Amino acid sequence: MSAYRYNARIRVPERGTQGEAIDGIPAENCIQIIGRDTKCEAVKQALLELIPITRSIAVPLDYHSSLIGRSGEAVRALMNAHAVRVKIPPAGLKCEEIEVTGRAENIEQAFAEIREKMTELDRQSEDRVCMEYAELTTKFTCCRSCAASKFK
Repeated sequence: MSAYRYNARIRVPERGTQGEAIDGIPAENCIQIIGRDTKCEAVKQALLELIPITRSIAVPLDYHSSLIGRSGEAVRALMNAHAVRVKIPPAGLKCEEIEVTGRAENIEQAFAEIREKMTELDRQSEDRVCMEYAELTTKFTCCRSCAASKFK
């Protein structure tokens, strides 16, 4: 982000700066924005958008391994594609909450991909159930017709 774009100045304290707290915030954590009120507010918003946040999404435990992928390939691809950090809890915790950390817009994109993957896995699960049901009914029909022919 460039302050020139906003026609304002940004002063970042040097490391180890000691001083008085401003509005309860230690001096070493204060960034000064100098310029017109509207420009300063725009710079403040742009800076706040750069701060990473963490949000959670509920993913059924059965889907965690698919989300991780072989040797973590799938989760690494997700993190690289959306510039986020994904934290999946260990299987022993039995926790469905997956934490995603990054910029707000990147998190939303990652969530969209995770939801899409969950929909795909739901569809595959339903297909598997239907195929198993079809196999069972085929076997049952076959057994009934075979049994009926033996009694004739």
